[in-house]
Amino acid sequence: MCDDFSSYSTLYVHDSFTVSSEANARAVFEDLFGLARVKSFHANEELVKGLFGMEGEAEVIVYDAGPTQLEVFVCPRTAGRGEQYDHACMAVKDRPALMDKARSMGMTVFSFFKGDRELIFIQDLDGNRYEIKEQD
Repeated sequence: MCDDFSSYSTLYVHDSFTVSSEANARAVFEDLFGLARVKSFHANEELVKGLFGMEGEAEVIVYDAGPTQLEVFVCPRTAGRGEQYDHACMAVKDRPALMDKARSMGMTVFSFFKGDRELIFIQDLDGNRYEIKEQD
């Protein structure tokens, strides 16, 4: 990843996911991807309603993912609901090993060929999808 961000007019700061439990967050972001937990905070009803137009509240776990962060909302009520195109793309050093690990954790790994390139996705137990690329 690039460490000199001074030439960019826009920086990608964070992405977010919703999971049904803290255990699922740990399994995906700590055990599978090896990310470090930075902090956690409570998103109260007022914040959730004001920002997302939804009822309820959630615990939020923030992970360090290099030049960006991942905000993981723990909310069993909304995790895995509906069809969606949302996904994050992660670059890893050993894609086959990560795919094997994901399968062993009960996650779904699937691929699709786009021309001569194989696109790999992992779907976690809450329905979140991650495109997996090999690091250069």
